[in-house]
Amino acid sequence: MGEIGDHYRDLKEHRKQQKQKKLEGKSNPPPRRRRCWDWIIVGGDYHYAKNRSSFKEYHRIKAKVGLTRVIGIGMIELQVERKDGTPYTLVLDDVLHTPSAICNGFNPGLIDGQQMWSATDTVEGTDGSGHSSWHARNFFGLPRLVIVNNPEGDSQIEKAKVKRKLPFSLSLVVNEEERDKIEDQNMVMVQRDGGASLDATEDEDTVKVPPSRI
Repeated sequence: MGEIGDHYRDLKEHRKQQKQKKLEGKSNPPPRRRRCWDWIIVGGDYHYAKNRSSFKEYHRIKAKVGLTRVIGIGMIELQVERKDGTPYTLVLDDVLHTPSAICNGFNPGLIDGQQMWSATDTVEGTDGSGHSSWHARNFFGLPRLVIVNNPEGDSQIEKAKVKRKLPFSLSLVVNEEERDKIEDQNMVMVQRDGGASLDATEDEDTVKVPPSRI
């Protein structure tokens, strides 16, 4: 009887501890994933962003570019610094939402202006009128946009470099079939919503997207 009594006492204590852990989990929820501020200069066919909270306008889509999952598309207004330190707003259209990406990708070839690369591993961009609009500095061997106030967030570049798991190319290159699927879905969503976009929230980077009707 003693062994049976000890068993039930231990079981009761275990259930009590599990219940306490559950209550503590509810009162202290895990912190939200911090927004990634690593905007790396890339080539390819699209800008892309890790976090839905980066978007000012947003529509859900469902597509793949190679092995990269795309769950949304929209517009981003990015507050960057010119080389002299003054602020400038970059407006990026048709940015793909790619939560699994290591960083955000900014393709200067998709906006008006030119880029000038220097021997000191810095890049400066100009707008259509030839005026300075943004610049990038070396970040673990990659050119990263300088963002106003240098915000800190989730950064996987350093970790990937140390573990040698950085992809050979960060550029997002799409084939004709992938592009058609992205553009068709985007057009359908814009027409359906009458030009309105979904609110961009901080915690929906892993949103489950309903199957496409395209």
